[in-house]
Amino acid sequence: LISINFNNPYFKESDYEIVGITKSSSLSQPGEGYVSVKIKMLNSNFEFKNGYQERSFSALINFKEHTRDTHTNGIMDCCGGYQRPILNEDGYYEIANAGNLYWLAKKVNSTIWSTTKVKLTADITLIDEITWIPIGMDEDYYFRGEFDGNNYSISNFKLNITKAGNGGLFGYVRNATIKNFSINGNVETNFTSLLNNEYTTYGVIARAYYDNTFSNIHSSVDFISNDNFYKNYISGIVGVIGNTNQDQKTNINNCSFDGTINMKNVNGHSNTNYYGYVGGILAYYDTNRTSIEVNNCAFYGTILSETEGKYQIGGISGYWLGSNSKLMNCLSVGTVSVNNSKYTGTIVGTVTHSSNAN
Repeated sequence: LISINFNNPYFKESDYEIVGITKSSSLSQPGEGYVSVKIKMLNSNFEFKNGYQERSFSALINFKEHTRDTHTNGIMDCCGGYQRPILNEDGYYEIANAGNLYWLAKKVNSTIWSTTKVKLTADITLIDEITWIPIGMDEDYYFRGEFDGNNYSISNFKLNITKAGNGGLFGYVRNATIKNFSINGNVETNFTSLLNNEYTTYGVIARAYYDNTFSNIHSSVDFISNDNFYKNYISGIVGVIGNTNQDQKTNINNCSFDGTINMKNVNGHSNTNYYGYVGGILAYYDTNRTSIEVNNCAFYGTILSETEGKYQIGGISGYWLGSNSKLMNCLSVGTVSVNNSKYTGTIVGTVTHSSNAN
């Protein structure tokens, strides 16, 4: 399934036989890479005739054959790479296993795509031994397009956050439609340091910019802070709707959260004018030029905080801003347990300016 180029003028194909691939870098993209292969020498001019020697050689993947090779949950048996998903006739990548989803994250985080269309075709169970990297790392490599969960589930989602940044299934999205899936798992933070100007954001979708629609997303992911460093924006569904200094609109419809957010004894920011934001559906949005509609969403989960007076916490949203935004037909029947904070509400932690709520 691969063609080996030894780059050695003394070797001909008739001199050796490839009997196994024993180690590989992650060869999930077409092009040159390195594999370690076990070869059997057939030419009697070589002193290790009929013996085995393990070496690293430059390899060129035949991509179509490689992606259809044998695999376990989308992890290629031959080399440990990720199975590339099928691109169907409608232009959607069909995500059928964990390897397909890891492939998508790696592709988005290394390629500037104008638009991506993705559809789940099966329930996905992620793998303990593989570290999840959010789909869309930052403002340069972000997810834009459509992710349709097709009413399937993503399970065993695990994330260990050890530094500031955007953590979630999606890290950074723009002009995205993300919909129709459930997700369960757990997220932990284990910081050892944090600078005053560093931000930490978590949600199934950590950060969203420009025009987005998030609908029918149901999260049972538990979040726990195992350290006491300040956390900016923590949410069950969407962390932050960001400021773009232009008009933008995001709709969050028919979403629910029934997991636990445990902030333990997380410290507030060293600047006493700064607050952190925690919400079951949305933590925070950043500008009055952002139009937000949160409709038919529900909080069934638990939010715990022992931090005194440093967080704005709500069952639906930690912070609600502006007359352009609407909060409609939402239900909050979970538990919000906070130690001595005046900015805590069953629905919303803080409301500023004039807002519409029904």
